[in-house]
Amino acid sequence: MADYQTAAHIRSGGMPGFFYVLFRIILSLRICTGPPVPVITVKGGLILMETLDGYGIQNSILFETGHGFILAQAKDRDKGFMVWQFTETPFGRDFYHGRSFVLTDEAERDYRRRADNYRCLCKAGQRPRQNPARYYRYYSTQRPVDIGAYPKPDGNAPVVIVNYDEDRRRPVAGGNLHAWGELTYRKPLAKELAEAYELAASPDRPNRKTG
Repeated sequence: MADYQTAAHIRSGGMPGFFYVLFRIILSLRICTGPPVPVITVKGGLILMETLDGYGIQNSILFETGHGFILAQAKDRDKGFMVWQFTETPFGRDFYHGRSFVLTDEAERDYRRRADNYRCLCKAGQRPRQNPARYYRYYSTQRPVDIGAYPKPDGNAPVVIVNYDEDRRRPVAGGNLHAWGELTYRKPLAKELAEAYELAASPDRPNRKTG
């Protein structure tokens, strides 16, 4: 099972209750509790470079939806490798669903599997360098995303739903919001509809004018 959920998966209820709980217990044994600390180089309000504190990036992929995966090796070789999922935001990347590995082959296999699953289930291609498709992200600030807890307008069902699977809200979008999870749509939601479900739109870049 992937670390993200499609809208169809949530509507169907996913795995049966007992097996889902058992699966989450097993998975939790492999998940790293803390995300990496991003080190961001900024000049004139623009992000020039982002690295991971304590890790060297080995491989990464970014999809048109703004989600991606990264494979990194600890600078302290004894700590092995990590594979994270991330969300690209105007303020940098939010990392979550980290998994640790001792062996290179295991880490590379997990990285490829998760990227392939995302590509297949979400029908998403890699983000092009020029003229990427526009998507709209909303954060669930009061609760994890669950059945009946998110809007599904006609012709604009969410493309991807991500729950961060933590026991509390976590800072996202450069610390501008705290959320349990996020939803990605192809079209913007009406302001009243988003507010009815207590969803917060992804904030703009700090130096970008809004009106």
